[in-house]
Amino acid sequence: MPGDGTRQAHAIAYQNYAGKLDVPLPPLAPGQVYWIQPVITTKAGSTHWGNAQPTPINAVPVERKGAK
Repeated sequence: MPGDGTRQAHAIAYQNYAGKLDVPLPPLAPGQVYWIQPVITTKAGSTHWGNAQPTPINAVPVERKGAK
């Protein structure tokens, strides 16, 4: 739709059956949400698409900071 951002893909490195990824997100305009859709590609090359889900409108990304 006009005004929507571009679809972006980010690769996740898996280790011991777990993956972790920090995704850079652009600022949102009032009334907009982030849409997240998981996509998995197997070693054999088959691709599986999950359902796209919007983030809650009041979700606020946080900055990771070390803590004791």
